[in-house]
Amino acid sequence: MKTLLLSDIPPCENLTAGLVLSAMVRFIPKNEICFYIVSNPSVEIKLNPEFANIPMKIETKPNENWGFLPQRRLFKKVSSLVSYVSETILEKTVIERKIEDAIAFGKEQNVDRVWAVLQGQTTIRMAKAVADGLGVPLHSHVWDPFSWWASAHCLDGKTTRKVQAKFDEAIATSQYVGTASEPMAELFKNEFGSKAVPVIASHSETLSKQPLPSIDNNDSLIIGMAGQFYASAEWECLLKALTLSNWQVSGRSVKLIVLGPQKPPGDYCSSNVKYLGWKSQEDASVILSHCDVLYCPYPFDGKLEEVSKYSFPSKLVLYLAAGKPILFHGPSYSSPKRYIEENQCGVCASSLLPSAIYNEIERLVNDKSLYSKATINAQKSFLKDFTLESLRKNVSTFLSCNTVTDESEYGQHFRDRDTKEFRILEEAIKNRQPSNLHKTHDVYKNLSLSLISIRKIIKEQILSKIPLFKRYYVEIEYYKKEVKRLRKLCENKSDTPSDTPSDTPSDTPSDTPSDKRLVILNNKISDEILNLDKYKDENAIVCNFNNKFNVLGFDELLRKIYMGDISEVVVFQDVYDEEREAFDLLMEFNINVSVIPAVQNSKSISSSEQIEQTEQLTE
Repeated sequence: MKTLLLSDIPPCENLTAGLVLSAMVRFIPKNEICFYIVSNPSVEIKLNPEFANIPMKIETKPNENWGFLPQRRLFKKVSSLVSYVSETILEKTVIERKIEDAIAFGKEQNVDRVWAVLQGQTTIRMAKAVADGLGVPLHSHVWDPFSWWASAHCLDGKTTRKVQAKFDEAIATSQYVGTASEPMAELFKNEFGSKAVPVIASHSETLSKQPLPSIDNNDSLIIGMAGQFYASAEWECLLKALTLSNWQVSGRSVKLIVLGPQKPPGDYCSSNVKYLGWKSQEDASVILSHCDVLYCPYPFDGKLEEVSKYSFPSKLVLYLAAGKPILFHGPSYSSPKRYIEENQCGVCASSLLPSAIYNEIERLVNDKSLYSKATINAQKSFLKDFTLESLRKNVSTFLSCNTVTDESEYGQHFRDRDTKEFRILEEAIKNRQPSNLHKTHDVYKNLSLSLISIRKIIKEQILSKIPLFKRYYVEIEYYKKEVKRLRKLCENKSDTPSDTPSDTPSDTPSDTPSDKRLVILNNKISDEILNLDKYKDENAIVCNFNNKFNVLGFDELLRKIYMGDISEVVVFQDVYDEEREAFDLLMEFNINVSVIPAVQNSKSISSSEQIEQTEQLTE
């Protein structure tokens, strides 16, 4: 038995959907799967050697995004006409050729089922046609409702309705449907009578962290977030709530820790929001486990109602694995809210008022029993619903196939990077040729950016220096600044969160990072040295590894780094070797860790020499 995966991306490690596909493909036995990939040439795909031994064909998909066309009211009808005509031509030419090619590839591989990811016009149009052409059952996999895709890619109304009909037909005729959530599975069962099972991002049990049922530190609160900012309005609402409260909740200083491929939007000080960039799933779970609360925003936008109802954010699974309470910020009808309330693993704010999100944070922090219950239930929910064993069972049901049960067999599709075959596949991905429409899109985008730059230069360097126009532009700039100032003033006077601490400082937090150094000495340094007043200054914290560092604990060390109390760690080589994994993790946080040669045994050197060496470290 062999499965043909028809998708717009292959299993990979640099895209969220690719991570889910990777986890699923690991369960499929060797020689029982092949890939036909139609991908966007502008999307970077990093081929994983783990799956490079699978037969695959990589093609370029036609343009699916019409957002580069003018969308203003006067031009929208023209843009819709261009979109409709182009999509009709593409369907009758390019898509037909792709369907024939995929059928030929499937016959060559002797497949007996098609696993189609219905994401975008291309794979939706191809799915049923390829399965029918091969005479095999179709298994459809859905990440998001098509209505969201159509809106985000500015499809015209006629094309949207035609592709939606193809989508519905694929769901109705599928032997099984893999969905993004339980509510989506229920929808397809009720509307189409389809067999459906949720197939949601899952992780190894080893990723699960032991939950701490309370916040040990009474002075600080660390809120973590991972993933993309598709809910930017909700994120900015959180920033506004914290800004209005001077970044304080119940007397605790608040910091935000963000992991993901893009820098957080909005106005904030880097001392309040620490961006760590993209991290692997393993590193992300460790970092998030050291936060106190994990923030999950979801869109309130009415255009994205179906997404909120039927999709499920993969970040939520990672949060549950980290064993921390969830702070969900999204509409009352959303699927994540339903899950969190059913499993009592967090709190939910269903309003875009800053006071609403602030009050939920405050309630979670102040109610110790609520915090403890949510923390324990977070880990229980992960172990119950989102382990690899749960995913394996759902994959087996979805694809109606045998699956690998022994983790030692997960590398059965591996091919070494140094082989000729791997390099050929890598070149095929790199050499994906964009279509003429893709090229037109790029030219239009570059031209728009150039025109903006030219207009700015003309205004600033030429027109603003001509006496006739100079006063005009000076007044415009003045009014722009005044409008911005008044808007900020209005924001600061409205929507103030309730019970905001009255004793919090009114000044904006400084954007200047701390320059405090933590010096971790080895156990051979005399303890007397640590008691010298000369080292108790504001620039360095000096401790022996076996006393204060152990008392401080790695969690507390991370907290001090998060809160900006420490910017550098200096450690002896022997201590670093003993706790290499912990100190390497600090480097992941962009903290400078300096490793120096280990000191000799304290009996063989004088106290004055020890003092001199310690002096050098704390300078």
